[in-house]
Amino acid sequence: MRVLFTTTARPLVTEETPGAFWRGLRLLAVDGICWDVADTAANESASAARATAAGRTVGVHVNRAQLMMRRPRVLVSPQWTVDSVRGPGTSHATLMTTLPEV
Repeated sequence: MRVLFTTTARPLVTEETPGAFWRGLRLLAVDGICWDVADTAANESASAARATAAGRTVGVHVNRAQLMMRRPRVLVSPQWTVDSVRGPGTSHATLMTTLPEV
């Protein structure tokens, strides 16, 4: 996917596109989202799910932090983690630090 993106990605807007630029600067947004996923053996083994004292996992989440264009709404650089609730790396603030500088 990375190779496909880097070889095909190109600007989708011009300075004339409404809402895409402000004073010559491209408008970008940073956003994050977290999804709960089913507590299955496959999901638990794919994550760093932490066990409770009863031996059950705390829960598994898929987190995404993204840099996106303001207009049109296009992902520029999504970053993903699959992890346990309150597990290492689940903080959106931590995940945001992996987004590229622009």
